[in-house]
Amino acid sequence: MPRSLSPALLVVLAACQCPDQPAPAPPVEPAPTPEPGPTALALPGSLLVAFENQDRGTPPQAGIGFQLLGSADGQPRWEQALVLRPGEPGVSFSRPLAVSDAEGGMLALYEVRVEQDADLVAVHVSATGQAGAHQAVELVPLAHSPAAEGGAVLSPDGQGGAYLVFLHQVILPEGPAAPRIAAQHLWADGSVSWGSDPLGYLLLSPAGELASAPALVPDGRGGIIVAWLSVPFDAPDTAARIFGQHVSAGGELLWGQPRLLASAMGTLGEPVLVPDGSGGALLLFTEKDVQGEVSGDTDIMVQKIGVDGSFPWSGTAKDYKIVSATQLAERALVAIPDGNGGAIAAFEALWLEGEREGDVDIMAQRIDTDGLGRWSDGAPVAVTHSGWSEEAPVLVADGSGGAVAVFEIHPPPEHLSEDVDLAAQRLSASGSLLWHEGLRSAAVSSSGHAERRPAVLADGTGGAVVVFEAVSRSGEHAGDIELATQRLARDGAPGWGEDGSPVLIATTEDQEQRPALGLRR
Repeated sequence: MPRSLSPALLVVLAACQCPDQPAPAPPVEPAPTPEPGPTALALPGSLLVAFENQDRGTPPQAGIGFQLLGSADGQPRWEQALVLRPGEPGVSFSRPLAVSDAEGGMLALYEVRVEQDADLVAVHVSATGQAGAHQAVELVPLAHSPAAEGGAVLSPDGQGGAYLVFLHQVILPEGPAAPRIAAQHLWADGSVSWGSDPLGYLLLSPAGELASAPALVPDGRGGIIVAWLSVPFDAPDTAARIFGQHVSAGGELLWGQPRLLASAMGTLGEPVLVPDGSGGALLLFTEKDVQGEVSGDTDIMVQKIGVDGSFPWSGTAKDYKIVSATQLAERALVAIPDGNGGAIAAFEALWLEGEREGDVDIMAQRIDTDGLGRWSDGAPVAVTHSGWSEEAPVLVADGSGGAVAVFEIHPPPEHLSEDVDLAAQRLSASGSLLWHEGLRSAAVSSSGHAERRPAVLADGTGGAVVVFEAVSRSGEHAGDIELATQRLARDGAPGWGEDGSPVLIATTEDQEQRPALGLRR
């Protein structure tokens, strides 16, 4: 039955005991009091969560689970989760991704794996718990697929369907060939609109290139802009470059051959795309220096991509702008639209030397339509700043031009602990830290368990809903993984559970992990 956390099930999750954090550096203006307004959750009456469900068999077999949460209290609405399992041994379902439909349901995508082969399958789940499976890509039977498809990224199409970009890798007798980037548009009814036989989807990158790390963004006209990392197959040590393609609503490759979007002497990585509001995109990525005094340092860069593949700022793929170039190593980049044609980016900042060597903070910056940093005179804002390591940021819009950042908190090495907690901070449109006057983060979950892998959805009132893994670290259930959820209100206060503790939503003997909430636009 639905229930909140209790001492018998988990250590009670109290208010975050994270260390107080000094005023952010570089400084920002004093944080204003969060604006008053409604506190009711501005979401549908229920929320669907998808997750990976691994049983205790020998060998274990993974399926895909679903649970419906009440948006008022976070409590599960189904007495038992809906779980889809493979019908034959040696097959597993894994890595769910999801988008919301227009009727309170969810379109979920997951990998079907057997040995080296992998296919992508989609399933539509309604708010009543009814599931109807559709193949996301038209393939020959599972055991005889000519290629392995996986590593997908997903984006809603605004009509109850989804765009997906993934890796296509042919498995040859001598081993796997170089992976290529592929794309497909999946309608809400399970039909697809791009590609033709024999694959049934579009190949965007050429053979002979090692393609990886795909990213996509809708163009607002029924198509998508895609970016990916690429190095020559016969020279894998070559510095990576970023290529891209524009796919029309009808599946036409509008740029012809893939367009070089970013190139440098250093190694590029982690491409992230954000829509610019006019059919183009902002491309954010990391750049690692490989020579000179700053060799090994990693910074964050941004390039504007026109709908026609042009570069409005500079006219060249080799000339882009800096988001953050501190003496720290920036990495784990995430970004969302700022609502005005720009972007809000968050990332890890690793201290490379000094007393804090090895420590990681979370930093953020807002980039305008001209590629300029709008916060703190162009310097990144320290979202967290403590002796603990804050890692793996996730961003959602707060509805007022700012963002809510959710992240993991790891103890320093001297604690000799593998505990991980979750915390969050809200940034205003001007870069101020709104929760706890910017001196410390708001607690999502803090316990003797390891809380990790948050999936986050904006609650529509300035806060966020977070679903995450809770890993038992001791006792008879050591190693067990369950799912829990918490809502943070617009002022950072916990909104669900008893005494502000998270709510358990998946607590069987199986391993429940990798939660996914339906993305919406």
